[in-house]
Amino acid sequence: MTRDPILEVCSVSKLFNSSKILAIDNVNLAVERSEFLCILGPNGCGKTTLLNLIAGFKPYFPPTKGEISMTGKQIKGPGSDRVMVFQEQTLFPWLNVQDNIEFGLKIKGVPKAEKRKVSEHYLKLMELEEFKDKYSFQLSGGMNQKVELARALALKPEILLLDEPFAQVDALTRLSLQEELLRVSELEKRTTIFVTHSIQEAIFLGDRICVMTKRPGKIKEEVKVEFPKPRKWANLSDDRRFARLHSRLLSLIQEGAIGNDIK
Repeated sequence: MTRDPILEVCSVSKLFNSSKILAIDNVNLAVERSEFLCILGPNGCGKTTLLNLIAGFKPYFPPTKGEISMTGKQIKGPGSDRVMVFQEQTLFPWLNVQDNIEFGLKIKGVPKAEKRKVSEHYLKLMELEEFKDKYSFQLSGGMNQKVELARALALKPEILLLDEPFAQVDALTRLSLQEELLRVSELEKRTTIFVTHSIQEAIFLGDRICVMTKRPGKIKEEVKVEFPKPRKWANLSDDRRFARLHSRLLSLIQEGAIGNDIK
């Protein structure tokens, strides 16, 4: 058990009544403050359902059974204490980079001077300063995802939720964005829950990895990642410990996919 959980998922199940599909079943999870938790599993295992339940988004929320709480208070729906970055691009094409980063702050009624100060900070942090007047159609997919991250971080959520945010970019850009996210997360010390079906990505980013079984998704096993941070792909990819952990996680996923030894 974690010592100071910011988030607790207690015996949560989700049945979609319209399709009679039980997406996740009896999921228990505790997430520590400042932890980078990766949720790993095959397609269709309920990873995104779990993330959307934590976010409080309909039609996923509320859970059919169980409850989800932050700092001891039950989650009732969406909130600015939890911000999601999606797989698909959600930037507003009529706004430039800086205005996109400031959009959520504007909705919250943050004064103009403070709003500009926050956006300037995240433009610098994400190395986007020279692109602040550009529009999404003028940027690469990787650059747009950096703007998405900056916009989410600007809201200063207690928990950052990431649903396979790099799945739409090419392999080299994905490696670069993973290193960028890790750099920023170490500076920000923000609690992060990252959904992925990439074993390599989970190992590189995570402090801990929760492996899910096939639907209905359950937590099969939790694995701590021992590699110190900061991490660089050039230093990690040839490490024999990386290969051993990769093999262990692959075995867990394969066991879960055929329903063996479900925990």
